Amino acid sequence: MGAFALILYIIGEKFKTTPALSVGNTMSYLLYMRKITDNFSEMSNAFISIAKVKGSSYKVAELIIKQPKIIFATDGKREAGLEGQIDIKDCKFAYPTMPTVPVLKNITILAPSNKVVAFVGASGKFRNRV
Repeated sequence: MGAFALILYIIGEKFKTTPALSVGNTMSYLLYMRKITDNFSEMSNAFISIAKVKGSSYKVAELIIKQPKIIFATDGKREAGLEGQIDIKDCKFAYPTMPTVPVLKNITILAPSNKVVAFVGASGKFRNRV
């Protein structure tokens, strides 16, 4: 917007000294310049988005290539001794940057063996923190 104001000032000064410059031509030029600056702004936003996608795709590729620490059986058989349940009792959590603001308060979760556990709720309700 600052560049647009500068152009408006320069053309205004020219308009005072050059009688051949009409109001219609001046407005046409200003609208044309505004359209060009808007396009450059959109192009810069597109380049920023492309850079974000490039960084994200690199992280996804790292995860795909990374070898897991737990080796799963490919023949469909389970390793012996992998039975049991997951039991979390009175879990509390706060971010290190804001230790006085708890995110989780006394959460207890029991996930029985061979069962699916799902966390449901509205968007932004800290399901991903668990």
